[in-house]
Amino acid sequence: MAYGAPFEIRDQRLRPPCSALFRWRRESPKALDVLAQLFKESETEALFNFFAKRWLSQVRSQDLVKDLVLVPLPSSTGRRHSKNWAQALSRLSGFEVWDGLELVDPRRQASQRRAQRQARWIRPSPGRKKLPSYKSVLFVDDIITTGATMNAAQRALEGCSRHYGVALFHRELSIDFASS
Repeated sequence: MAYGAPFEIRDQRLRPPCSALFRWRRESPKALDVLAQLFKESETEALFNFFAKRWLSQVRSQDLVKDLVLVPLPSSTGRRHSKNWAQALSRLSGFEVWDGLELVDPRRQASQRRAQRQARWIRPSPGRKKLPSYKSVLFVDDIITTGATMNAAQRALEGCSRHYGVALFHRELSIDFASS
């Protein structure tokens, strides 16, 4: 697989169909660790634009529906990397960004087991305009591991017509951690 070419994440726990640019495994080159850290800590518009161009250049235009709205997933750390990436995708595609989700329990996921992660709860932010039900949603995130945040976001916006997900990285957990 070529690095930086979008691929479908095949995981039965993920409800919306999702794609990512990089498969990040334990045995992946250290450069991916550096790239992931750089992406998470960056506020550089050029970096977000680079990844947005890469993803959009690989997605067939017929796969993008006209009524699509980009929804960045909220971060437990308060960082804005998913929102910045969604805004870069918006600048290049013309799709609207709707930043209207919030974590009810903003604890970091890094030390949580799968069951704890799957219990995440996301809701529409109070006071935000509601998304029309005819809209299709593309959830934008930095890293998908268990799919808990993506699944919680889908539950929060069940009334929308279709749901998709995109992430920069798909981080595969070790079997012992993932199954507990």
